[in-house]
Amino acid sequence: MAMNMSTVSATSQKIADMKINSTTPEQNTSKSINLQPQLTHSKLAATTSRTLTSAGSQLDMTRSREKALNMQRIQLAEQLSNERKHRTELEARLADLKQKVASITSSSEVIEVESAKLLEKVDSMAQQLESQATEVQQRDGALRGRISDLESKLEEVTKDLEQSKLNCDALQKAHDEAISDRDGLTARVDQLRSELRNERIENRELDAAYKKLEETHEGDMKAALLSIQEAHGSRETDLQQRLTRKGIEAKNLRRELDALRLTLAEAASKREAEEKELLAQTEEWRTQALQAKEELAESLKQQEGFDELKKSTMPFPQMVVICVDLSGSATKSIHEIKQAYRDTLHMIKLHNSDAIVAVVFHGCFKKLAPTPLDVVSDATFRAIDAVSDTGGAEDYSYCLGKAKELFEADNSKKLLILIGDGEAMSSNPISATVTLEYLLLAEIQAHSIVLQSAPSWGSSSELTMEDISQPTGGRVEYKETYLSALEEILRHEREQHFRYS
Repeated sequence: MAMNMSTVSATSQKIADMKINSTTPEQNTSKSINLQPQLTHSKLAATTSRTLTSAGSQLDMTRSREKALNMQRIQLAEQLSNERKHRTELEARLADLKQKVASITSSSEVIEVESAKLLEKVDSMAQQLESQATEVQQRDGALRGRISDLESKLEEVTKDLEQSKLNCDALQKAHDEAISDRDGLTARVDQLRSELRNERIENRELDAAYKKLEETHEGDMKAALLSIQEAHGSRETDLQQRLTRKGIEAKNLRRELDALRLTLAEAASKREAEEKELLAQTEEWRTQALQAKEELAESLKQQEGFDELKKSTMPFPQMVVICVDLSGSATKSIHEIKQAYRDTLHMIKLHNSDAIVAVVFHGCFKKLAPTPLDVVSDATFRAIDAVSDTGGAEDYSYCLGKAKELFEADNSKKLLILIGDGEAMSSNPISATVTLEYLLLAEIQAHSIVLQSAPSWGSSSELTMEDISQPTGGRVEYKETYLSALEEILRHEREQHFRYS
């Protein structure tokens, strides 16, 4: 509006100069003299309407731009709320993952304990099997010794049986010889009877004695033969019974040996089955352990990702002071300055929702107090629109001094952002120098956003915004680069905070 009024006043002055300097010819009629003021008023009205139309169109553009920025601010707020919800969900998921990791860890410990118990059991069973195998081998050796003894005894019995058979044959031969002798004696008796038939009377006693002798001798032979046959039969029966008992014992021993061998084979097969089962179970446990390790690694990766996300979104204590130049030299760039101010607030809110911000407006005819330290809100965005006393001289000693007062009262991470047209005049250069020394000692960077619509023709001895930023390690950015620079600066501040916290 101030620019529109200056345009109207300039136009009116021009028309007045034209009226003063113009000479009316003497031959002009009174009718032409009366028409001249009407033409002047119509030109003035057309110029004023055009000026008002252009001002209205600029005002409409400004309002539409502000509406678009408000919509962007609302969208950014919605995105921020969505990110907070997502962060809450990620925290819940992290808690679940921690519980799962704890359960997997406890289950793995239980599995390790059970595996150790099973290994001890397997070792004890292996020792028992080894002892049983040793006992079986010892018993097998003893049985084999007994079998060899029985076989040797059986050989001896067989030899005795063969000897008894030989003795039986000898007795049979003696019996046959006795029978043959008896036959010979009978023939001899018959011969004697024929020879002594004539001498019966004389030889009756001899005959009777002979008969008695013959009868006695035959009974003795028969009794001896019967006794020999009975002894042979009883000895053969005894030997047969002994052989039968030895065969039964040998069969029992073989049966027992077969049972022991079968038991040993079953124990060996059972041991192999248990070893296979244990190996399978151990392999399964190893697979479960590997899966648990993979899940743990995945959860650690998710934890790292969550930590990174947390670092990129988690609020942290930060204090930002923004110095805005609203002086007369910045009037031509006032729209760009306001836009840069809003963009700076958006960036701060986006990177750290808990950052507290104070704004120092300078370049007004009256010195304004800084806005209260608070998080970025609608009031912070509208603060620059509430300043109407603009067009004075910039005073960087005042704005730097107020920033120093604000910084000294807080211990959080600090940042200073200057927005102006590049010139940095000061009412008290000594105070500005002292503040720069404080910024250097406190390691507070002062970054400048220069929005210059036309080159500055100031004296080379005047202070510039670049002279303030460079000694503190700050950056100097312009209209085309300040957005990306703000992104890098705020991200760097966040990384530094979480790196040293």
